[in-house]
Amino acid sequence: MACRISTPNNSPQQQSERSASTVGRFPTQAQTTGDQYNSLPDLLQQAMANQFSAYDLRGFVALAEPPMFLFGSIMFPWVLNMVLELDDPRQMAQLMTPGNIRGYEAYEIEHAYNTTIIPSGHPGKQVKGLVLCGLNEVGVEAVEDYLGLDPPSYLRKELADVEITLSGGEKRTIGAVCYPWDGARTLLRPWPRDISTGSISNVS
Repeated sequence: MACRISTPNNSPQQQSERSASTVGRFPTQAQTTGDQYNSLPDLLQQAMANQFSAYDLRGFVALAEPPMFLFGSIMFPWVLNMVLELDDPRQMAQLMTPGNIRGYEAYEIEHAYNTTIIPSGHPGKQVKGLVLCGLNEVGVEAVEDYLGLDPPSYLRKELADVEITLSGGEKRTIGAVCYPWDGARTLLRPWPRDISTGSISNVS
């Protein structure tokens, strides 16, 4: 069953039906960070350039489940759109912003054409991904079903510090749920690429 989600300051005529997997608000205004991601697909480019205001962030914390740090195929707006059964994948870009997760490293899963993260022995290590805000419990369950979090699983769920940049330029560290690898390390190989450079060819 759909629920109504409206962007603040929109008239009732401008409101539209959204999936029941997201809470009833969108950021007050899309804030972008320039053209440094222009080599990426349009929807991913929008998500990578999006920034929340402090007001938006407080609203997400108050109304939704904890933010999710995403890396790998699930970070792509069109994949999330399919998983959450939304009408318009552009909705996802509005609910995402770049984030750096501290104390983790990126790896490629051998023969899987996908990537994952694992805790690093070097505190200075970090991985750039996307932070998704605004999901309710139904949405979180849909994402975790897609990831295959039910046992036996190669992933586990934990809370980590993630740094994001707000629309005013302020750096903010938030607690976000992440899904690091919990399988055999022999199935992994280092992933040296960075989504901000457009090097995403092996992430399906």
